[in-house]
Amino acid sequence: MIYDPDIPSDQATIIDMRDSELEIDTAVPISKLPEEVKAYLKPRTRISYFMDADS
Repeated sequence: MIYDPDIPSDQATIIDMRDSELEIDTAVPISKLPEEVKAYLKPRTRISYFMDADS
């Protein structure tokens, strides 16, 4: 999900990383996010990621 304060969160762009050449370089701890970003993204306490070793 892409944070863009000019777009309502229910209309935010969501990127399927399986269909993209984009990569996650680093993760930002939730505690480091400004309150307005947390409210927009609504991060969950636990999230599971599955990585494919073939790529």
